[in-house]
Amino acid sequence: MGLLDFFRRGSLGPLDEPSDALRERFFQAVQSGSQARLVRLCRRYRSRANELFLAWRTVPEEVCADREKADRYMAAMIAVAQCYAEQLGEPGPMQILVVPDDANPLVQWERKLNEAGQLVSELRYPEAIEVLTESLKTIESCQGTGAERYTAMFHGQIGACLFYSGRVPESQERLETALDVCRRIGDTEGVLAYLGNLVEVHRYLGQTDRAADYALQLAEFHDQAGDAEQAAHYRKWASQIRAGEPLNRVVVQTETDTQELDEFTCQADGHYKFLFVRNRPTLALATSLTAKACELASAGSHADAMELFAEAMEVDPYDPDPPYQVGMCLLEMGCYEEARKHFLETERLAPGWFHCRTDAWLAGQLAEGAIAHEAFLLHRQLEDGGLEPGEIVSLCESVLPALEDFGPVWLAYGNALSLVDRKEEAERALRSGLACTDEPDLRSRLLSSLAVLLPEGPERRELFRQAMSINGNFIAAAMARVVAISQDAS
Repeated sequence: MGLLDFFRRGSLGPLDEPSDALRERFFQAVQSGSQARLVRLCRRYRSRANELFLAWRTVPEEVCADREKADRYMAAMIAVAQCYAEQLGEPGPMQILVVPDDANPLVQWERKLNEAGQLVSELRYPEAIEVLTESLKTIESCQGTGAERYTAMFHGQIGACLFYSGRVPESQERLETALDVCRRIGDTEGVLAYLGNLVEVHRYLGQTDRAADYALQLAEFHDQAGDAEQAAHYRKWASQIRAGEPLNRVVVQTETDTQELDEFTCQADGHYKFLFVRNRPTLALATSLTAKACELASAGSHADAMELFAEAMEVDPYDPDPPYQVGMCLLEMGCYEEARKHFLETERLAPGWFHCRTDAWLAGQLAEGAIAHEAFLLHRQLEDGGLEPGEIVSLCESVLPALEDFGPVWLAYGNALSLVDRKEEAERALRSGLACTDEPDLRSRLLSSLAVLLPEGPERRELFRQAMSINGNFIAAAMARVVAISQDAS
């Protein structure tokens, strides 16, 4: 589920179509002479009507240069505006066409939304909230459907700002107000968006029953609209939430949908992606701070990066990524025991998050002096250095005589050999890695990689079984399951 899509409440595929492309569709509907076709378009994009007209009011240069085209352009604009006013009771588009900007409240409100949006893009959430709150006072003093729509939008955007910036409990009331207004004025898109937002708010707060109740309301809404597929999707989501979602799990993304591992059915094309899904959304401010901190860490500014990671953890104490990245910084700085604590914290927040289990083991080995810091740096280069498979093969072959008991090198070596079509050598490398590796996360990756290389038979199936059963690496276990199921189906 997408969380709180700022300034575009219904991020539902075609609803987000660019304004220029939509303009052509509206104008073609006008030229077709079909009022029913035009009404359908207007109704579908009702919540974007004012935004679209503000964009369309600037006539393209190639149209301005041709008087006949310009006349047709304005006639189409007026026809669409009249359809909104007469068929849907929406005066906003016509007001945008005929009322000067400085006297048009719709134009001013749109400008405030854009101003707040710019502040959000700069992570200036308190200032965005202030802009939206002050503007809301003027909107609530006005009457009419247009004012009510903007009332809902402004409450919704304030709620989003509060949520994004870590003030999650405060966002609830704003989003509920937005939902109530949308229900009152029959704004279907708004109702769907804010119901979804409230599911995520209560998931984040750990209020599973309330989150499930909102998900069921989404299911009922789609039932009433005759969309059985979407209704079933939200009903299933509600059941998952109420039953208690795992802190972290892996799902399979195919060309057409996303499936839970225990419901996976193989697809004809056989192209899959494996994604982590947590039991609560990640807050946008924490994500942005973490991304900036990672850039600093990559540039060697570990102290500055650590400050931003600390801010991210304060904003979103449930996000596993900041402590994970802090652990990586601490490893590079030689603070092994502290690094291990952060990887264990990552595991507490999201069991199996990326390679946190291997990294915790690695930090422990470094702290005990079982491996040298140079081995860790080599491991980092092999995993994150952007090397081509041939380069990895050469590097591993140069260091293996001194690191023949270091499983991560055998894993990298085996996978790289496989990619350069040296399958028999890859198999031997992966078996050598298994012989010296007990750590479950790393071992499950070795098992899965080896199984993929082998022909169908008892050993291959046993390797897949072990990869799925030793509570190791989540992605490796998911891959083993998918390959095994696909193999059985073929």
